[in-house]
Amino acid sequence: MACARPSNAVTNAVVDTPEVRYARRDGRAIAYQVWGSGPLVTLFITEWPGVSDVLWEHPLHLRVWRHLSSFGRVIRVDRNCIGSSDPGPIDDLDAWAEDLVAVLDAEEVPTCAIAGEAWGGHAGIVLALNHPERVDRLLLMNSFVSLANGDGRRPMSEHAIEATVEFVRAQWGTGAVIDASAGFGHEYLEWSARYERTAASPSVAADMVRAAYTSDVSALLASIECPTLVLYSAAYTYIGEGHSRMLASGIEGAEYIAADTDVWYILGTEAARRFDEFLTGSTHEAWSETELAVVVFSDIVDSTAQLARRGDREWRTVLDDSNDDVVREVSRFGGRVVKHTGDGHLMTFTNPGAALAATQAIRRDAHALGFSMRFGVHMGAIERRDDGDIAGMTVHAAARVAAMAGADEIVVSRVISDLLVGTGPEFVDLGPSELKGVPTPMHLFSVRGPTG
Repeated sequence: MACARPSNAVTNAVVDTPEVRYARRDGRAIAYQVWGSGPLVTLFITEWPGVSDVLWEHPLHLRVWRHLSSFGRVIRVDRNCIGSSDPGPIDDLDAWAEDLVAVLDAEEVPTCAIAGEAWGGHAGIVLALNHPERVDRLLLMNSFVSLANGDGRRPMSEHAIEATVEFVRAQWGTGAVIDASAGFGHEYLEWSARYERTAASPSVAADMVRAAYTSDVSALLASIECPTLVLYSAAYTYIGEGHSRMLASGIEGAEYIAADTDVWYILGTEAARRFDEFLTGSTHEAWSETELAVVVFSDIVDSTAQLARRGDREWRTVLDDSNDDVVREVSRFGGRVVKHTGDGHLMTFTNPGAALAATQAIRRDAHALGFSMRFGVHMGAIERRDDGDIAGMTVHAAARVAAMAGADEIVVSRVISDLLVGTGPEFVDLGPSELKGVPTPMHLFSVRGPTG
C-alpha cells in the first residue's frame, strides 16, 4: 500500500535524505520534507510516511524523487498519526487537507500541483475543493472513488474490509502487508518490514486501512474544476483499473491514462510522457537517458608543482585523502561523483544550492591538505549512459566554465546565479565569455559570500 514494484531496468541513484521539517496546526506538529528548487512545486500525497529515512533507501523511490525535483520543488508530508507527525484524526479528510495547507503556508507556497496516490488522492481532492486558489492541477495516481463500492463489479463487503484490517493488525511490521499489496518480492521483504515499523504501530495501521477502505469521494467529484489527470498503473493489488476509470469518469474534463507497466515512471511509455507534460507543460524524452542536473567540474591548481614538491608517494596519499573527502562531501549534499578527471572530479547534483555548498566544503578540505582547487558549475539537460558516465552539451559547457576559474574560485553560469539570487552567495559579474565548443557566449559569475 506504499510503493510500486521493483524492476531490473532501474538503476540506483545517490540522493541525500532531505532534512525533516515541521509545520504546526492546532498545537500539532506535521512532519514534511522538501527537495529540489525552482518555481514549480509538487505536493506529493500518500497514505504512508514520506519523510522516513527508510523510504529514501529504496532505489525506485530515489528515481522518482530525483526526476520530480528536476521540475522544481517537491514536498512530501507525514499525515497525522503516521511516521514523524503528531497524532490526530485518521478518517477526517478535511483535517488532512488543512494539515497540508499548513505545510504549504510554512514553505510560503501560494499554489502547487498535487500528485495524490491511492487514498492520498482523496486528500488531494478535498484540498482542491476547499482551497482551489492553492491548487494549480490535480494528478491522481492509482486512486479510486470508493473501495467499498468497488468499480461497479467488485465491491468490498464489510466482512472483507474487516478481514483485511485484521490481517494488517496481525502482520504489520513483518513486511507482509506491503508485500501483499505491492508485490515487491522476497528481496524487498526486509526493507518493507522496516518501512512498516517506521510508518505506524499495528493498531494505527489497522485503523488507517479501515479509514482508507471506507473512504468515499463520490459526492465531491462533480465539483472539481482544476485540470485533472487520472493515471492507473496496476501498482497495487487492491486497486483495479475499474476503480481509476470510475474516478476519471466522475470528474468533468479529466484525462485518463493506463500505463503499460506497473512501474509507470520508467519513461519511454505514453503514461510517463503524459505525466511530465501534465506537470510541466513539456515532455522529457526518457528518464533513463536524459535528465536535468547541476554539473560541477573540479580541478586541482598547479598539481604538477605539487607532485614535484611532495614526491610520488606523498602526493598519491594526498590525492587519496582528497578523493575520500570529495566523495563524502558530495554524498552529504545529495550529489553523485560521476568520475575522476585526472586531478579533479565530475559531479552532479539536483539542487544548485547543494552544489555550491558541496564545492565550498571540498575547497575547505583541499586547503587542509595543502593545495587549492577551481570549480565550474552549470545546469541543464544531461544524458546518462549505461556505464554511469554522463554526456551532452551541459557537461561540455560546465568543463569550459571550470577552465575559466582561478585558484580557489567557483565560477557559475547565469542559470545558476539566477536560481540562487538572494539566497546568500554574492555573484560577481564576469560578463559574457566565448567558450571553446559552446555555440553561444555564456554569461559567467564568480561566487562570493557565504558559499564563496
